[in-house]
Amino acid sequence: MLRSNGKKYCAQCRNGERKTPADYYVTGKTDEDRPYRAYLCEEHLGMLSWDGYEFSRIVNLAEEAEKAEQRRAARKARMEIAKPRPTADQTAQQFIDRHIFAGNIDDAILAENVMAELVDFADILTKKLSGFDSFEHMLNASTHGYRPTIRTEEGPEYMALAKLYNYAQRVRGSDVRSYSPAPVR
Repeated sequence: MLRSNGKKYCAQCRNGERKTPADYYVTGKTDEDRPYRAYLCEEHLGMLSWDGYEFSRIVNLAEEAEKAEQRRAARKARMEIAKPRPTADQTAQQFIDRHIFAGNIDDAILAENVMAELVDFADILTKKLSGFDSFEHMLNASTHGYRPTIRTEEGPEYMALAKLYNYAQRVRGSDVRSYSPAPVR
């Protein structure tokens, strides 16, 4: 693997005060058995070979650049696979951003593929933010005159739980809503 920083120019052309992009990187010996290492254009590679230079290594820079790009793409693909999966809190925040604060909670409920996600999400929030075992248990507590206080000013998860609770009660046909010091829109 050959590493280079930026554009390389032919060493022989530079001696002649021209700037010709190099096509090859070579190592070997001169016709006088001195070590030789340089970047060369196609024309000078042929000339030096004709003059008796022996090259032990000839690297085509275009092919090397293509291989380097393939290695970068493979490394990037491996990094994508190795990305950590979101935690429950991150998933909850993504759901909040996508459905609840986007103002489309009613539309989200109607989509069947979102319904299971919504129930799981409500259970996660309920277990995390309240003393109830499940969202359904919190909803059923309202039949005994219970009205949960959900402190929506504490953060977006509390606001999401309040919205979910109020929506679920509305779907059930109940007039019970959560008590929130800050209004729930």
